[in-house]
Amino acid sequence: MTFVPFDRGAGPSHLMRTAAIQPMDSDVILIDTWRGDIVLGDDMKSIIAVAALIISSSSLNQVFQPDRNYLFSTCAKMNGYEVDKPYGTAIRRGGWTFDAKRQQGATIVLDAWSLYGDSDPNHLAYVLATARRESAGTFFPIREAPKCGSDEDCRERAIGRLLQGRANKRNAERQLKGLPPLPVSANYAKVDTTGFRYYGRGFNQLTGPASYKRAGDLVGSNLIADPDKALDPPTSARILIEGMLKGWFGSRKPVSYYLDQTQPQWTAARATTNPGSPNADITGAFARDFRKCLRPST
Repeated sequence: MTFVPFDRGAGPSHLMRTAAIQPMDSDVILIDTWRGDIVLGDDMKSIIAVAALIISSSSLNQVFQPDRNYLFSTCAKMNGYEVDKPYGTAIRRGGWTFDAKRQQGATIVLDAWSLYGDSDPNHLAYVLATARRESAGTFFPIREAPKCGSDEDCRERAIGRLLQGRANKRNAERQLKGLPPLPVSANYAKVDTTGFRYYGRGFNQLTGPASYKRAGDLVGSNLIADPDKALDPPTSARILIEGMLKGWFGSRKPVSYYLDQTQPQWTAARATTNPGSPNADITGAFARDFRKCLRPST
């Protein structure tokens, strides 16, 4: 008689591998250390149990692969949105065409998803929505303050104005509460001691040297020495996908925390990238639209 320990934390694949290598010339006892269950079975029952676990494990670990032709045709014409400011909700405004250039960029995101994604189409819908939002609708990674083009001094001024505007709004609210004003945040677009500028880049708009180092270390790329690598589409797509699935940024919670299969919180999921965004409902609306265009490939 053979005893097979089952470590629940390792997942079904651990049980499958352990049980499969046991000799089948005697009964097998599966011990579930998480629940304390002991399951006795003869050779046939053990074989059936292992086969079921193989199927289950394969299904759980499989990445959702969308039908790309269906996606691009069904979502060829999409809604545009703006925020109804008194309420913070997205309202339809204009339209958006998933043209050939945007499809090219989205294909890079989908290719990265096939390598680093998971089995939940809700998560892919939100990845696509974030890529659309953070790329100004181009589906290619961009620099913050894109209207500045290659003028870095322009970008520094633009981001400085952004930070000043945020400070003015925050301090106006503090003044109403009788609180003293807070200083303007340091301009992260200025040249760092490394000689580089660590303003927002990519699908996640990485900001500050700490974020560049963290993301670079996790994907095996030295973004501190070359922050423009965050603009490489496959690299940026990987950072976007793994960052959202594993909770690297924003709220530090994975997108699965917000998007389950029964009651997905499409607006709240924006916290994975930009907590407190006043336009969170727009990204949520994009994600709901993309979800309607996702079905498994055949």
